[in-house]
Amino acid sequence: MDTNDWCHLMSVTHSNDQNYHALQLAGAYSDNENFFIRKVAGDINAGYGAKWRKLVTDQTLGADVGIKWSTFQQRVLVEKSQAQGDSQPAIDIQVNAGPGVLNASGTGVSSSLSVVGRAMPDTKHGHFTLVAKLENYATYADGEPEAGHVAQASYVDQHSVWSTPGWAIAAEVKEIHGEANPRFGSLAAELTVIANGTDDFDKRCMLFLPANSKDGGYAEFAQGIYWKTDIGQEVYKNAMFLQGEYWNILNADAVKAQRLIKATGNFSGPVIDLGFVTEAGENTALKMNVAHQISWTTADHIVAQRLGRLGDTMFIDGLPWNGTAGPQVGFVTIVLNGTRLRVPCHLES
Repeated sequence: MDTNDWCHLMSVTHSNDQNYHALQLAGAYSDNENFFIRKVAGDINAGYGAKWRKLVTDQTLGADVGIKWSTFQQRVLVEKSQAQGDSQPAIDIQVNAGPGVLNASGTGVSSSLSVVGRAMPDTKHGHFTLVAKLENYATYADGEPEAGHVAQASYVDQHSVWSTPGWAIAAEVKEIHGEANPRFGSLAAELTVIANGTDDFDKRCMLFLPANSKDGGYAEFAQGIYWKTDIGQEVYKNAMFLQGEYWNILNADAVKAQRLIKATGNFSGPVIDLGFVTEAGENTALKMNVAHQISWTTADHIVAQRLGRLGDTMFIDGLPWNGTAGPQVGFVTIVLNGTRLRVPCHLES
């Protein structure tokens, strides 16, 4: 302990006065924040004294970097005011996972931080096990570069092309009761924005999924959102379920894509069912650009027939024509209400 001030010293010494084995506690006379402790063996003046170690208290832990510990209401409060350029957190927990597996089945999971909350049988209010809240007072003026503030951020750094799968966020609700037909919700995630008024600048968003390439190079991503079930084992009643009021259910704006919708597999009902729509603008269930057509393909994806528009004329492509050029009448065959009919017609020239 290095000080030129008066000090308090408590020394618990061995009863044998032929040696000097002691436990010592000391502190500066006028300082009630810093305390020091050491154990010594033998003659201190002969070089056997141990170094003083500083005791950590609620006033000294992290004090040298501006961190303050205190009790606040019914909890422990850790406070830090970051200086300009300081990006370090108040608490940093680092764990190096051990090798091997945690149990014989290989299903063990280790963790860096574990927080367990228990809603007991008589708990009738909402309980949050972990709360991350950002009080955002930062503002930007138009034209200033934007940097968003995040209440909760999770990252995974994949260090090898052979790295094991990494999930930045994993949420799971497990119905350990094992019974069917739960009476209340089992939700793995909820996203909501609480707001008022219009959104003329289109800034409110429930879920944002940007694809980012490393170093600005080209990058492919297999899926944006991936739903999966084992057929015959699990089933979604509705993979997407919407209620309420919307301008557009799906808005593909200025995109470059191969298809808007691609479907394979087996459907027990119509692939697209608009039969339950009670009202449609312009009395139109499907609206297309005049330059586009409706095509029917065979099982091997060869176009068999087309229905479209050519100038001010509707055309049907793939419907066999029986006749020759000239004024004589030919015919095409259609099926009307299950009856095959020959419709007489002749070529325009």
